[in-house]
Amino acid sequence: MKCQFCGYENERGAAFCENCGQKLSPQSGKETKAKEKKQRQPRPAKEPRPPRQKKESGKSHSGPGGSAPSVCPVCGTENEPGTAFCNTCGSPLPRQPEKKGSSAAVIIIIISSIVLILAALAITIWLFMRKSPDSQSSQAIQNESMTAGSGSITVLTEEETASGAVSGLSETQPQVQPQTQSQTQPQTQPQTQPQTQPQTLPQTQAARYTLDGSLFADGQPVASQTGYILEASNSKYLTEADISHLSLKGICYAKNEIYARHHRKFLSAELSSYFGGMDWYSGTIDVNSFSESTVNQVFNEYEKVNSAFLSKIEEQMGTYQLDL
Repeated sequence: MKCQFCGYENERGAAFCENCGQKLSPQSGKETKAKEKKQRQPRPAKEPRPPRQKKESGKSHSGPGGSAPSVCPVCGTENEPGTAFCNTCGSPLPRQPEKKGSSAAVIIIIISSIVLILAALAITIWLFMRKSPDSQSSQAIQNESMTAGSGSITVLTEEETASGAVSGLSETQPQVQPQTQSQTQPQTQPQTQPQTQPQTLPQTQAARYTLDGSLFADGQPVASQTGYILEASNSKYLTEADISHLSLKGICYAKNEIYARHHRKFLSAELSSYFGGMDWYSGTIDVNSFSESTVNQVFNEYEKVNSAFLSKIEEQMGTYQLDL
């Protein structure tokens, strides 16, 4: 039945409009308009009727989605869910609270996600804090072992002691000696060691050899600890910059120095006399035994290349004449 006031289509037999609450009437025209005017006038308040007893039936009165029917607080009539006014008395119906199941589920999911993130963050921080002391302790142990290793080298290495590289030897020596010597030794060692050590250092630092000035372009003799003219001729490829300070004689001697490293004898009395003054040269291999095949066997790659390089430079400068 269509409401003559708002045009809402109500169920057949409804007394009042479910949309606007006005009383429905089948009349039209002037009578409908007159009644409309009368109905718009304020009506006296009606006494509340006692609620009607609900009829039991096998059918469920719940609306779509499982919502309960709207019960009129005035007459007790059960109306369809979502109805604004009672179909019987036209009184406004109370609004039913909307279900919050979906919003509650979303809130629960959000809270659970936050809790999981915080838990993961706490576990990460805990693992990091647990790992930090271990790494610090291992680093401390490594530093101690490195310190102990360097300390043992300071005490035992003769080369560093002779060259004076360890300036604090007089301080570290008394700490090691009491462990290996008698009890009376630590009492005298700290008194005598600082006095004698500075006196011997200048003697050990003195050069063992003095290379003749004729070997060098400037004619000045050079002090050497090893006696080699080109000490790196067996460990690197020489360049022109490496030999620029040598004279023609120096280049000739440096070339034969590679052979002298392997104790080859020399036909030249000049070379035999020169290399015979070096404690690292013995001259035990005969010239005839030192063939080209022997060179390929005993020379390393640096010596092979450097020997040819020095021969080429000597030829370019004029070839030094040895005294046979």
